[in-house]
Amino acid sequence: MSTDARIELLEHQVRTLKRLLLGVFGLFIAGGLLAASSYDSVPDLIQARKFQVVHPAGGVVVEMGTTNHLDNHKSGGIIQLKRDGKFVAELSDYSGVGNLKLRPRHENFAKAMTEIEGSGKITMHDIKGDETIVLNSDPGSIMMRGYQQAELVMGPTGLSIANRLGKRAIVLDASDHGGIIQADLGNGQPMAGFYPTGAGGVLRIYDDKGKLLARLAPDFVSGGGQFNLYKNGSLGGAGPSAVKIGVTPGGEGIMDINDKNGKLAVGICGVPGDAGMGVWNKDGNEVVQVKAAEDGAGQVRTSDGKGDVLSSDP
Repeated sequence: MSTDARIELLEHQVRTLKRLLLGVFGLFIAGGLLAASSYDSVPDLIQARKFQVVHPAGGVVVEMGTTNHLDNHKSGGIIQLKRDGKFVAELSDYSGVGNLKLRPRHENFAKAMTEIEGSGKITMHDIKGDETIVLNSDPGSIMMRGYQQAELVMGPTGLSIANRLGKRAIVLDASDHGGIIQADLGNGQPMAGFYPTGAGGVLRIYDDKGKLLARLAPDFVSGGGQFNLYKNGSLGGAGPSAVKIGVTPGGEGIMDINDKNGKLAVGICGVPGDAGMGVWNKDGNEVVQVKAAEDGAGQVRTSDGKGDVLSSDP
């Protein structure tokens, strides 16, 4: 090959090499520019009033927005997970309190929802949308509503059961002295109850107006039991009893029958040597006495209204 041919070939190779280098440099610059433009295309913030995620088969499965926009609640954020156009889970802000709702997808059970509130409350609804279980944290309580809307409520100190009319029927409670059991009538008035006292338990029976009729309780004086029957209208045991049955400190039985004013009318006592029955007039004087005499025989003594003896047999 001649010298001129060699020089021409060398010049051709140099020109080719320059083109290659320029091409590589151009690609490098273009790549840098593309990378820079791609990085700058990622925004720091995206804002919108509503976002939706659509399933490939169609239909919205996730929706984010504001409570005002979706269901007319007070302003706040909301996220819904949906199935067949119905939400199955919802997380929202309701008046500054977080709220979570869960419900089944099936249309027949759309109202059977569980709701959890940020204030410390869990509510469960049946298929009719009625509340069946409510758990509260302040104060701690559990409410369960069953057949025909009968309610069972457990609170910080006790338990109550209400009938379908919402009237309290049974109460289990606690006091400083012990437990309380009370059965109420359908009108909410107490019917009967066991209550604690400092000396033991008390049984009370009431009429349909909530007024006390009978009371069985310890006797603080004798240390035994005492049973009282009250005339209709006595409240809380504060009124005079019509009949009182009890024991003496020695353990003997006694019974007092009072008049309508609460004054003693007939008394029966079982104290040895003084066992018998007495009858008193309205002025409080004993006018008849039936007892065992010292010799063991029966004795009947009558007195006038002033207490003077009229007759004695024997």
